[in-house]
Amino acid sequence: MIRSGYFVELDKKFFHKENNVYLERTYYYKKRGSYVLGQYDATAMTLALATELVDKLKADPQVSTEFCRIELKERTIDEETVLLQHLWELGETAPPPKPAPTGIQELHRVIEKCFEQGLTQLEILNECNKAVIG
Repeated sequence: MIRSGYFVELDKKFFHKENNVYLERTYYYKKRGSYVLGQYDATAMTLALATELVDKLKADPQVSTEFCRIELKERTIDEETVLLQHLWELGETAPPPKPAPTGIQELHRVIEKCFEQGLTQLEILNECNKAVIG
């Protein structure tokens, strides 16, 4: 199955001293602070993530002065290519905190740990309350 993936394309102008001209080179976003020349080495992402990343890169003064153009491009990709959906997957932001453990399995784990430590019944009850209530 063929589907669409989105990539962030960045153009950079640099001065070529020998020819005394400005040249433009196209880079593709790989991960935070890392760019590649080959489009097929770039990170594939959803439209929402690519749009969010383009806005973030344009707002960053260091990136926006280094590259003269930052935009997203669509390309067909195969079904095995993973589409990233969150900025934290690219290393742009911290990952979200893990959800608090709940349920019978967590309570069982806490009780087993208490038995290993040789706690009294009252201490075990206290640890169970901490696990359930927080």
